[in-house]
Amino acid sequence: MRRLCVLIVLVFLFGGLFAQNQPAKMTEKFFPDPAFKIETPGNQKPFEKGLCTYGEMMDFLQAKTKDNLSKVRLDIIGKTPNGVDIPILYFGDGKNPKKIKIWMQGGIHGNEPGGTEALFMLINHLLGTPEGSLLLKKMDIAILPVANVDGYIAQKRTSAAGFDLNRDQTKFSDPVSPVIKRAFILWNPEASFDFHEYTPLQKKGTEGILNGNSAAYYDILFLPSGNLNVPQSLLKMSTDLFEANAEKALDEKGYSHNFYFTPGVRPEGVVLAKGGNNARSSSTNYALSNSISILVEIRGIGLGRTSFARRTYCGFLVANSFLETASNNLSSVKKAVKKAVKETIKRKNDIAVTADEALVNYPVKFIDTVSNEVVTLDMKVYDALLPIATLTRKRPSAYILTPDCTKEVEMLKILGVAVEKIDKPLILPVEAYTISKYEADKVKWEGIFPVTVQSAIAPVVKTFPIGSFIVKLNQKNANYAVILLEPESENGFVNSAVTKTAKGWELPFYRVEKGKLPK
Repeated sequence: MRRLCVLIVLVFLFGGLFAQNQPAKMTEKFFPDPAFKIETPGNQKPFEKGLCTYGEMMDFLQAKTKDNLSKVRLDIIGKTPNGVDIPILYFGDGKNPKKIKIWMQGGIHGNEPGGTEALFMLINHLLGTPEGSLLLKKMDIAILPVANVDGYIAQKRTSAAGFDLNRDQTKFSDPVSPVIKRAFILWNPEASFDFHEYTPLQKKGTEGILNGNSAAYYDILFLPSGNLNVPQSLLKMSTDLFEANAEKALDEKGYSHNFYFTPGVRPEGVVLAKGGNNARSSSTNYALSNSISILVEIRGIGLGRTSFARRTYCGFLVANSFLETASNNLSSVKKAVKKAVKETIKRKNDIAVTADEALVNYPVKFIDTVSNEVVTLDMKVYDALLPIATLTRKRPSAYILTPDCTKEVEMLKILGVAVEKIDKPLILPVEAYTISKYEADKVKWEGIFPVTVQSAIAPVVKTFPIGSFIVKLNQKNANYAVILLEPESENGFVNSAVTKTAKGWELPFYRVEKGKLPK
């Protein structure tokens, strides 16, 4: 994917900055609202009154909790930089090993209200229907309806500090990011789902797809992870079971779906990037904790209240399908997660430090905004679910970090990685990283100048002083450690400039392949 990012120039074909009003004829023909009324805060308001406010959301959550004290509790996991509470609902205490634990969130981008509203509809379903009650007998669920509260209040994609919180799940530049991550790690879910919206309308003048006269066709786009460091049993279950069942639920109601893609322009024309495997965003980040994980994109950014009931209902259908799939396959889901955790603890798989995606062709539907007809195009696609490892390394038994790596250690702990501190000097044969190539981007991105390096690894005998840190990899969340500590990793400490380095420097963390570690 790094190669693709270098070669193609993204045109923000579906970026919210260039959203336009959707033509009424397109809405009427392709995206009418369902005939029934949806009892959620945003959908209950008159069209001209806009979206659900933060205050209306809190009133809704508090009322649901007050009326259902035996089923749900409302917690505040922290405050935003603007001093606003971040609410979460817990259905169950998460302590019953026979139940499956689920994490659902929306609104990590503040201008994507459809996912939040879909979760409101799910809350109504769980608390107000016999089917919902049956689901709660088999699972405990955490629902974070708005992850980016300040952004939601301002109807902005980014946080109050200007960060995209779904690009911040390994570097924690924004203070809200570790708040959410700590809540997620503490809940320790076996399946995790993140609800977004995407921009369906094309930037004026963009060439390449229908001469710039195209709009996205699909109600729902799915983005599971294909990251090679996630155990295959989880990746397969995400796509072949959970996504497949959600697609069937949409088909039964006549709603459209496809894979999530972003377009870019290359000399040979427009190329689509399917999905994404970056640990900085939720789909892969949650999967690295050995959780089944899918990101869901609802067609909606820039549409305001247009097709709002439809967007809400489509998101609800997917969310409810995920829960029904977990309920109906409880034993096999738990078995797959346990298998993945066991593989991680036993260090069965090599580390895929870097990877590219296979280039394939897929048919993709668009709406011709001139003719108002659906057109199917054969598109070149870089498929993140078909990754090709370009750099692999044997998984060490542990990493050792020098005492000055306090920031790195703090971030690892936020991600649920156990870190030990030595209380006496330790002499050990290890492998040291020396930076052989170094390049820092000249353009600032999300508060950093990303760094790309190559390293040479050589065996050394090293004396580690008191206060050094040991990160053993025989633990459940070890996949976070390998992503962050391998220097070439696209979302690692070196790439995000958490660990400072330069050409010729030896990094302050080391691989332990052999040698006796202290107990």
